[in-house]
Amino acid sequence: KIKFMVVNVETNLITTYGLSEFDTLQYDTSLVINELLGLQGVNFERALIFNPGQGYLPVALDKIASIKEITLMDRDLQSLKTSERNLRLNGLSESKIRVTHGSDLLANTDLKYDLVLGILEEKDPQDFNSLLFEQSILKLNVGGILILGSGSTPITRIEKLSKKYKDIYVVKREKRKGSSVIIINKK
Repeated sequence: KIKFMVVNVETNLITTYGLSEFDTLQYDTSLVINELLGLQGVNFERALIFNPGQGYLPVALDKIASIKEITLMDRDLQSLKTSERNLRLNGLSESKIRVTHGSDLLANTDLKYDLVLGILEEKDPQDFNSLLFEQSILKLNVGGILILGSGSTPITRIEKLSKKYKDIYVVKREKRKGSSVIIINKK
């Protein structure tokens, strides 16, 4: 069990050994959570979180913003189950949680989201991270927000790739200690 503070609210997570961030938050996750604080009190119809890990991001998002439905997506089934369990442990109704096992954000649903966020794995090939970025843009509603965290190299590549799209713009890019976060809005 891990105690985790979000906007002065103590939350509890039950972490799973073998998944990253078992006992310590990674810096890129901390950067994303800090950016989520700027969304405090915002209402979202739907949010998509890919690579949710232990569930720090979904739990933080639920405590910071008002969301009618959260979709969790990952290739790692254990990550999905752990994140779902931690959302329910922290009071989110099971009816508000959707779980999708896989890595294709466009598979199985035509749903669009007001917020898409996730952590890009540095060990994944750049082509895969680029695909996740492109699919994230396609899943966003107009006016939607995309927040990505990772090491600085993958985020720098995503920032360069974003310049090819006319319907999005970079709101913010922050780098610290080899990690980065980027926030993109869809026009």
